[in-house]
Amino acid sequence: MKNLLNSKWIFILNTIPVIVLFPIFYGEFQIIKSLLKPEVIELWKNFGISLGVIALINLIYAIYLTSRKLSIDIYYSIASLVVYIGFLYIYGFYFEQLIPSSIPNWMVSSTIVFYVGSFLMPTLAHSFLILLLHLTPENKEYDVGKNFVFAIIIPISWYGFLLLIAPLWQVAPQNFVVHLFLVLIISSALIFLFFLIRGIYIILTRKAEVWKKYEYAWKIPISFVFPLLGLFINNGLFLKPDDLSFHGIFGNFNSYWFYFLTVTNALLICLPNSENKYLRLTLFIGKSITYSFTLYFFLIFLPFLPLSVMAIVLIGTGFLMLSPILLFILHSIEMSKDYKYLKLHYSHYYLRSILIIGFMLI
Repeated sequence: MKNLLNSKWIFILNTIPVIVLFPIFYGEFQIIKSLLKPEVIELWKNFGISLGVIALINLIYAIYLTSRKLSIDIYYSIASLVVYIGFLYIYGFYFEQLIPSSIPNWMVSSTIVFYVGSFLMPTLAHSFLILLLHLTPENKEYDVGKNFVFAIIIPISWYGFLLLIAPLWQVAPQNFVVHLFLVLIISSALIFLFFLIRGIYIILTRKAEVWKKYEYAWKIPISFVFPLLGLFINNGLFLKPDDLSFHGIFGNFNSYWFYFLTVTNALLICLPNSENKYLRLTLFIGKSITYSFTLYFFLIFLPFLPLSVMAIVLIGTGFLMLSPILLFILHSIEMSKDYKYLKLHYSHYYLRSILIIGFMLI
């Protein structure tokens, strides 16, 4: 994970997504422009200019680091989290003005509200991991249990707040309460994710013997149980059979291919690593093919991560929203181990070609 401090990731995770996002929103804007009031058009321009300036500053910073061969520092991660979370917060607050209810539904995508969050979430995830790396230096020992305890305290505190305090809290204006509530959700979600992922990071990097000893106790739930349970819940398996209008909470994943790929991916990740280079190469090829499947769900659920804490409190199964990020970390680690072994027997060019071709297949 130390490689994440390389400035090249800013180009990949920030510059490229923003470049892709601009033409998408410009196309949507051109379609509805004639139906918008002048002040709304001005609002569109202000958001576009603001995002462009922020992205340009990121690009200049990345070029500076690259030219000086420097690593990304902690101040960038803090500034990036504050600025982009603030931007997304303001964007969400003004979204109903950007896309007025008077605009016919057929003129805009039904998922446009998630576009900005989806394309900026890789930057937020990257900044979050940089912060984690800087605050978890390798020359120190950490108590894994404390990190998980702190993570568990967050949803428990929310449960107590909603049960005991929220019903009695009527002293502040409604708008203030809404804003405060959203700020608390975002900040508590970040703290929750920080301690949870930090605990997992410490186990994977500092507690290798623990990871190896209880390998399948981690692998099977993360790669098999949680993804399948998530598909069942999303696809309405536990709803009434006559609810024919249900098409999934997060999308339509009813195709049997989703189940097939989930099970196949779990088998590839859980199979023991072989010292036979041909069998190891076969596993690496399989994992390369399903890696795009893992990445797909990781990107889909990134915008919903801030809601994971409240989902855990309210419906109990919110932890399933975290499984794509855990699976992505696990899958990446397994492929990294395969690559390190196979590079002793095959060239980097050959292995990278397999990885790229496999990734593109699905």
